[in-house]
Amino acid sequence: LFETVLNKVQEPLAIDPEEVVIAGAELEDFNVITFLTQNSQVIEYFTRNGRFQRATTQDATWKPGVDLKTYNGEYTYILDPTSSTIWKYRRLRESYSTASAYNVEGDLTHGISLAIDGDVYVLLRDGSILKYRRGELQSFEIKSQPSIPLKTPTRIFSLSEHRLLYVLDSALKRIVVYTKDDSGSSQYQKQIVFEDLQE
Repeated sequence: LFETVLNKVQEPLAIDPEEVVIAGAELEDFNVITFLTQNSQVIEYFTRNGRFQRATTQDATWKPGVDLKTYNGEYTYILDPTSSTIWKYRRLRESYSTASAYNVEGDLTHGISLAIDGDVYVLLRDGSILKYRRGELQSFEIKSQPSIPLKTPTRIFSLSEHRLLYVLDSALKRIVVYTKDDSGSSQYQKQIVFEDLQE
């Protein structure tokens, strides 16, 4: 973990020497950065005192997943393609709640990344995107694509205050930008190409 203070990158902090981190997100209400590992562990970094701690859940173990996002300051979502489920946890004072299934339908077995802006978007390996609202699958179609279609999409990102979806296409070193539309459709907007992009 690299912290930046006054535009200067500080010495790296080792999150956990026994784990490989695959995703991370901030829980603003708790001043915590939450990390998901390949071994289905959740590790927290407390920004106020610079301490790492393995988080616990009221379940016996954490649900496995490939991506993790937070929302509304206290909720953590884990994308679990194996069970085709998005698991939702609430951060409590000292631990996390039991997992509850957020989605009630939709095939997420090829899901690789998720984004949350009030709605939940799941990026699939083929570049298609599923949209959920309050756990229910919505009608959502991307009506236009760049001239060179997505090759190896790996991450999706969005913010509630923006009407855009960003998809990282690592193989072609670009970010593809789509508009969000409440009518149930989306349009290709532009792409941002990098000369030297490392995920």
